[in-house]
Amino acid sequence: MWHVRDAAPSDAGDLAVVHVAAWRAGHRRVLPDAVLDGLDVAAGARHWEAVLGDPVPGTQVLVLEAGAPDDRVLAGLAVLGARSPEVGVLEEIAVDPARWGGGGGRVLLRAATDALASDHDAAGVPVH
Repeated sequence: MWHVRDAAPSDAGDLAVVHVAAWRAGHRRVLPDAVLDGLDVAAGARHWEAVLGDPVPGTQVLVLEAGAPDDRVLAGLAVLGARSPEVGVLEEIAVDPARWGGGGGRVLLRAATDALASDHDAAGVPVH
């Protein structure tokens, strides 16, 4: 069972674990191994602590949880932002590679687009 909610500062460590795992698995053929192998979960946790502890106005971080209500684990994340009050963006979406193919990414993407639609007239995904 999937559940999506707003991230909390206490999620920082789990966000870092999922974020690093997703980047390593999803970008292995795109980025050099040295870059991906150099991703540091501890540094990622500090990043998420800062992001969630002092959020930028217009930014929202959603977490995807897997499992029963009394036994949920963090399985993904989506970062939403705004280019203007009218235009929202999906800055990033990542799912734990161990959960790929289970439908969680679809649930998270739907929650992210619903959140963007409720706050903005238009939404997009930046391509870097």
